[in-house]
Amino acid sequence: MALKGFLVEGVFPGPPEFASVAKGDAAYTAQFLYLSQPICVVADPVMGTPALTDVDMVQLACADTPLVPGQEVSVTGTLFAPHSGYHRAQVLLACE
Repeated sequence: MALKGFLVEGVFPGPPEFASVAKGDAAYTAQFLYLSQPICVVADPVMGTPALTDVDMVQLACADTPLVPGQEVSVTGTLFAPHSGYHRAQVLLACE
């Protein structure tokens, strides 16, 4: 799937508790794409994920793709549901 939007970053608490940097959790930076056009995501009964409508932001999982925040970008990849403490959005995109 190809998505286009404005790239932003956010800093969040990571391990060990994913609750508070001030209380000792490591900080980590996540990237998000605010979409130019909202998308709909179909349910996946095997994974137990619901259908979503009007999704206007996805978290990017693009470790090997250097992206610069503050720019409009196009990315291609596979959508997936959050499944760890690092995932901060309802929908994520694993970049190709």
